[in-house]
Amino acid sequence: MPLFVKITFLPFLFAAIFGVVLRAQVPGVPSDSGQMPPDSTKRTDTARARRGRVNVIPIVYSTPEAGVGFGARVVYVFRNRQDTRNRPSTFPVTLVYTTKRQTIARAQADWWWKQNLYHLSGQVGYLNYPFKFYGVGNQQPNEAEEFYTTQLGDVFVQGEKRIAPNLYAGGRYEFRYEQITRKEPNRILDTRAVRGAGGQRSSGLGLTLGYDTRDNIFQPTGGHFHQFSALAYPVFLGSRDPFGRYRLDLRRYVGAFSGHTLAFQAQFTVIGGKPPFQQLALIGGPDLARGYFEGRFRDRNMMVYQAEYRLPLPFFGGRFKAVAFGSAGQVANRPGDYSLDGFHYAAGAGLRYRFNQEGLNIRFDVAYGQTSFLYFAFNEAF
Repeated sequence: MPLFVKITFLPFLFAAIFGVVLRAQVPGVPSDSGQMPPDSTKRTDTARARRGRVNVIPIVYSTPEAGVGFGARVVYVFRNRQDTRNRPSTFPVTLVYTTKRQTIARAQADWWWKQNLYHLSGQVGYLNYPFKFYGVGNQQPNEAEEFYTTQLGDVFVQGEKRIAPNLYAGGRYEFRYEQITRKEPNRILDTRAVRGAGGQRSSGLGLTLGYDTRDNIFQPTGGHFHQFSALAYPVFLGSRDPFGRYRLDLRRYVGAFSGHTLAFQAQFTVIGGKPPFQQLALIGGPDLARGYFEGRFRDRNMMVYQAEYRLPLPFFGGRFKAVAFGSAGQVANRPGDYSLDGFHYAAGAGLRYRFNQEGLNIRFDVAYGQTSFLYFAFNEAF
């Protein structure tokens, strides 16, 4: 059996061990995600369930590229007044400005109704922020690093319907427009040696299929979450360069003892056609392979495996948790290019603080991979 086939089968072996039959983010401002199984949703006190809550969280962080960033995240959480069995819906808004005049603005929605029969999620965002580009491939040296600043506007909407117990099917639309405003002279992006160096526009439509048995949408302690998506970005929908993307995300949560949890994730991406470099599969960032700069490695194919151990701490009524995590991942131009010695490894630890009854939390992670990274983010990485 070819080596890449053996590696591709790793998630299924990974899942079988635990009884299973088989979402570009800026550091510090990841998106919310999560679904809770309809059959495991418990009734809550009616008065509390019908009352919406607004949470305001200040944001302060520092990076060499952006300087000091400051802002706020406002999250509105509620349950449907007519049906308290619905999962909690969230509407977060994030605004951040940095001392180097970078801006992050993002409004999101995650809405459940009809006893969780329907689910709608979406986002509208604007970004003016510095990034790094290391080229395309799995073995790009640190010396390939070049800085650029991008202005980006993006929109996505995803609608799903429950078609069987714990099984959701639906569609997704994405639009993204990006313009690179600053580049290093005489480097790869300046010479436009890669597709997307002059900016990019992509408009994609496709299908999603998800299976979810988690016991909590924000801090799961048991169950599964698996999702597959297939999107096409043709020219007739508005894309500048046509391409397609397939993504498989497999997650497993195992409750240990006294609130301790083991969490596992395996994620795969395959991209065909003519994608701009901004739309290639990425390794790194606050959610996927923490310890590497977002986009440190990028190519048409990607696989990442992650594991995390979460345990409660006896502070402030159990609002704090500690975590330890590790990851291994790689990218490749073709599936046949994957190799056992091509994995990039990272590990780290962090703290969690639960700031409301529904389970929304703030996380602080320190990870080491490419180098040491400090992350301030919201909700779990997976």
